[in-house]
Amino acid sequence: MAGKNKINLYDVVPATGRHLSYIERPDGNIMIIIPRFRNKRMRRFMAARRKCPDFYLKLDSNGSAVWKLIDGNRTVMQMVEELADHFGNEENYEYRILKFIMTLRHDSLITYENPASRGSGK
Repeated sequence: MAGKNKINLYDVVPATGRHLSYIERPDGNIMIIIPRFRNKRMRRFMAARRKCPDFYLKLDSNGSAVWKLIDGNRTVMQMVEELADHFGNEENYEYRILKFIMTLRHDSLITYENPASRGSGK
């Protein structure tokens, strides 16, 4: 596995993908809007055939709580600490948050960077 640097997931800063949008539903949960195609021609083609150009992903209350904290500023550790009360400090809540964040990254819904690689331009 040469060439792959291991990172501490607690230290990364997740940010939502630029190609995504989302809405907060009346029940407080998030619905992520994922473009079926990024190409504008394909989106118009689908719309002309009365096909929805987007996928919709409805998050439950736990997923929504995590999504609302993904702002490109907080580290995963800060998010875990802020969500302790939401999850009622249940036994495996940290693992659930980490697994959800890894799944979002795997599905290209978020990106994350290591704060150490951000540079020290302050």
